[in-house]
Amino acid sequence: MNGRSTQHPQQGLPTADRRKLLHERRYDIRGYEREDGMIDVEGKIVDLKPNSFENHDRDYVPAGEPLHEMQLRLTIDHNFKIQKSVAATLYSPYAMCPGATDAYTRLEGLTIGPGFNKRASQAIGTVFGCTHITEMLRAMGTVAFQSMWPIVRRKEEEAKARREAEGGTGGEKPKQKPGLLSSCHAHSPWSEVVERNWPEFFEPEAEAEALAKMDARKDGS
Repeated sequence: MNGRSTQHPQQGLPTADRRKLLHERRYDIRGYEREDGMIDVEGKIVDLKPNSFENHDRDYVPAGEPLHEMQLRLTIDHNFKIQKSVAATLYSPYAMCPGATDAYTRLEGLTIGPGFNKRASQAIGTVFGCTHITEMLRAMGTVAFQSMWPIVRRKEEEAKARREAEGGTGGEKPKQKPGLLSSCHAHSPWSEVVERNWPEFFEPEAEAEALAKMDARKDGS
């Protein structure tokens, strides 16, 4: 298998019924390596309507002009700690919306990892933040890990090369359970990906156990 669906390898989703566009939301989230070694994760959310409409604060929103356009930039170190957070609102339905951006400075000092979404929401404060920026923030956390991955691998390879240059392994640390294990279909304990990358954590019998638990929950047992 090449990672693509065999059911619709060319078109992706099946052809849809006849329909008309009502709303379009775009996310653009990118990770950058900075010259100082830290990572910038920068996100933008844009909401568009195919039709023009009246708006109290903006008078009139023409078709194709963003209803929402917000941006957020997180600067994180190699421990995934947020060193700087800055947000901006370019388009919004209400004139007061840009006042929510200051709340995102309160993300500074938080570490992206397990429980981050809950801690971030508490730090921002629901009534002080922006629904759309906070929704995008959840995806930015995973982009942070994707962006940091090649840097972590590079550091591991450099450390290995140093140990070998010094004439030994330097006492390799025992392997820890990968954070990605059991996080999705491809990283399930019985998958070929886990067997290839982390054979010591490969558990082919775990699939039957997981299915049995799901069936038990379905039956209300």
